[in-house]
Amino acid sequence: MARRLAFDRWLFIVPLALTLFGLLMVYSSSSAISRQDYQNPYHFLLRQSLAASIGLVIMFLTMFFPYRAYRSRWFSGALVVGSTGLLLLVLLRPPIQGVQRWLDLGFFNLQPSEMAKIVVVIALAGWLDRPRVVIRNWKSTLLPCLVLIGQASLLIMLEPDLGTCAILVLTSLLVLYMGGIPLRQIAVVCLVAALSLTVFIFSADYRMQRVTTFLNPDLDPQGAGYQVNQALLAIARGGLSGRSLGEGQQKLFFLPEPHTDFIYAVIAEETGFLGCVAVLFGFVVILWRGLRASARAPDRFGAVLGTGLTLGLGLSALINMGVVLALLPTKGLPLPFVSYGGSSLVCSLASIGILLNLSQHSS
Repeated sequence: MARRLAFDRWLFIVPLALTLFGLLMVYSSSSAISRQDYQNPYHFLLRQSLAASIGLVIMFLTMFFPYRAYRSRWFSGALVVGSTGLLLLVLLRPPIQGVQRWLDLGFFNLQPSEMAKIVVVIALAGWLDRPRVVIRNWKSTLLPCLVLIGQASLLIMLEPDLGTCAILVLTSLLVLYMGGIPLRQIAVVCLVAALSLTVFIFSADYRMQRVTTFLNPDLDPQGAGYQVNQALLAIARGGLSGRSLGEGQQKLFFLPEPHTDFIYAVIAEETGFLGCVAVLFGFVVILWRGLRASARAPDRFGAVLGTGLTLGLGLSALINMGVVLALLPTKGLPLPFVSYGGSSLVCSLASIGILLNLSQHSS
């Protein structure tokens, strides 16, 4: 019988600290843009504060909602149907700047693809909670899992949103491995996924341009390479301890969208190397405590669910930082808890809530 413990305090404190720090950095990086576009320097801060409030409420609700309830086929099936419906609804909306990613709720822009990342992990964990002999049969286990992953990935790619799709697929593959799917079966899936990604990249000139720019950032410094070069300039200006909060220069209409995907560059300029390491350390702690809670889960479902949610957060943070540091091709992915983006923040806090509930059941 598993011992019921108090929730993991580190797993509670660190995401909360990152969220509060994110609000500060959203205001610092967006106030000039807000003043110019909305005649209100607090526009983005107020919207992000609303998202943080919603996210914290959901975090507390999921924190005290027993994680074993997600194992129910009816419950996870309802989540999958709802998530798929929202993804389809997004594709029926008129494109905004060539993409279809959000549902405008008036007070909040909902991005269903962020929800889909959590729903797929929950559904996979439930489906993999079966006898090992059944799991090793690819027709009864791997094939239905691939159908679930494939339909979510396809709808997200149609938006188009390659970055979120990549996170969902990578996280799902790790969940399949942790759930007991044989490595040779996963290797075949990885090969097919890699070929599909290659075809998808070559199917659009702007994606090819991003790859080319990544390989040679100086090839088009005023065009495709502009954003990453401005980010690297912000990082270089930050030095060891930064120029101090609010004193960054690159956010003043040099670095495009500094409050969203490239907020880590603003953090680097204003808080320096030390601030960047502190943020990185925060995500390391989340990974450590999340995987620790998963490893100590009293059942297979909890272990796979916790691992998937933790690795999803870790991969999102790693890829965002890698893009800002020019270690990966440019892709529009927010930094969890920190970047401006209501859906990302709410879903990240919801994941933490589930992990906190799991940590209470650690054996």
